[in-house]
Amino acid sequence: MRRVLMIACAIVAVLALSATAIAGKPATYKAGTYNGKTPVKPFSITVKKGSCKVAAGQKKSSLKLCVALTKAPEFECHSPTVIGLTVTTFATPVQLPASGKVIQKTPVSFEGLPGSAPSTGEATFTVAFKKNGTATGSFDLSVTQYYGTQVIPCSFSQPFTAKLH
Repeated sequence: MRRVLMIACAIVAVLALSATAIAGKPATYKAGTYNGKTPVKPFSITVKKGSCKVAAGQKKSSLKLCVALTKAPEFECHSPTVIGLTVTTFATPVQLPASGKVIQKTPVSFEGLPGSAPSTGEATFTVAFKKNGTATGSFDLSVTQYYGTQVIPCSFSQPFTAKLH
């Protein structure tokens, strides 16, 4: 009986080691350039191996992957005039957390119409990577524009999908 128990334990140990060897490394997010398009302009997001800073409000990651918006899209606010705005702040690489989701926010300010105060607000870039080489997210913009003495708010969310190129 003791011999049968020892043989059974040996078989279980061999099967456990075999399963670990077959499984190998767990799937992770894929490095490379993810291309996406908004109605105004195409953009690209780069995921590279390396070390970089942690995005504000996120936890440190052990993935050793960095995310940067390498080609920024253009936002458009439609009010009495159409104002185009490209936010390049998201080009600074940040760590990709284990969740695969990065959220970055930045203040924005740009010159308004002549004689008006500068327009100010906040832009948010949200992206969630999947392990199959795709990503989804949104570009959000909330700006207060000044048109003479009028205050004109402009807020929108532009969802996107991107694919590993």
